[in-house]
Amino acid sequence: MIVLVHFLSRLSRVGRQWPLLACVLLLSGCGPAPEPAQQPRPVRVVQVEPADSRGGVGFNGQLVSRQQMPLAFEVAGRVVQRHVDSGDRVEAGQPLVSLESADLQLQVTHYLAQIKIAEAEQRTAKADLERFQRLQGKQFVSPTDLDRARNRYNASVGRFESVQAEMVLARRQLAYATVTASFSGWVNELRVDPGQVVAVGERLGLIDSLELEVKFGLPEQHLQLLKSGTKLSASFWACDACDQPVTVREIGAAATAGTGTLPVRAALAERDFRLRPGMSAWVEVESNLPTKAMIIPQIAVIQQEGKPAVWVVTQQQDGHVTEPVSVELGEMIDDQVLVINGLTPGQWVVTAGQQLLASHQSVRLVE
Repeated sequence: MIVLVHFLSRLSRVGRQWPLLACVLLLSGCGPAPEPAQQPRPVRVVQVEPADSRGGVGFNGQLVSRQQMPLAFEVAGRVVQRHVDSGDRVEAGQPLVSLESADLQLQVTHYLAQIKIAEAEQRTAKADLERFQRLQGKQFVSPTDLDRARNRYNASVGRFESVQAEMVLARRQLAYATVTASFSGWVNELRVDPGQVVAVGERLGLIDSLELEVKFGLPEQHLQLLKSGTKLSASFWACDACDQPVTVREIGAAATAGTGTLPVRAALAERDFRLRPGMSAWVEVESNLPTKAMIIPQIAVIQQEGKPAVWVVTQQQDGHVTEPVSVELGEMIDDQVLVINGLTPGQWVVTAGQQLLASHQSVRLVE
């Protein structure tokens, strides 16, 4: 009987605490939800490449002649003969175009006759002067007559020299009636025909020398690559077998308006008649970068504890993770930088999004 009373009393106490236990269980179910797993952070990456894999820096160029001679007459006249045609190869001194020279030849003949007359006058004046000098010594002529004889002689000398000069000019004009090549080269163009009347200095055509050069524009960021005497390699689109080295001969002091590049001329090492002025060319500066150096974009470099570093992305079972790697940098080339130590070919480095990264952080690669 006593045991039954004790059991009923304990049951009544539990019944009174039951609402309290229910509230505790209800409140415990309203706690904060567990945090979701952190999503990989998106980053852009680039693969590390050896610096010497880039090869050299190249430029588009054009073959030009080192010398050009516009064709024009120094005397006016009528064209009687074309000795060459456009595209012909000519040697120095070879006649190209000739004018009617009969009138010029008549001038030469005229001055030849004038020279003979002047020579005769000079001989007569000289003989008179010598005779008057002898007679004046014997006081047979007055000093005034002697002065007159001397003046006539001096005038005859001046007359003879003047006619001689006119004769030289006439012969020179006769030579001007034929245009000749000043150097060996190609007749680039010839715009004149027999019967055509031409004026002094009228342009008739153009000759390009056989000495060819490659002309190209050098961007200012590559100015340190070239100087006078730098060796380059040249190839030509119209002739696969014509590749040869060229040497920088001159670099312009000012950039060309419109392009912003400095004009450069590089001379060919040897003469090749398969090459002509106007052909397209490609010149390349051989790479002199260290063979063991890597090259990456400058934007990939960060500062870690005051030293340069990069974020390297590695592949793991559950995805990609990042790890900081210290690097030793070399020279900068445009928007890229050489890495002397710290990286190996094929590694992936972060180029965008690296500011918010942490070591061993999961990342997602984006295009």
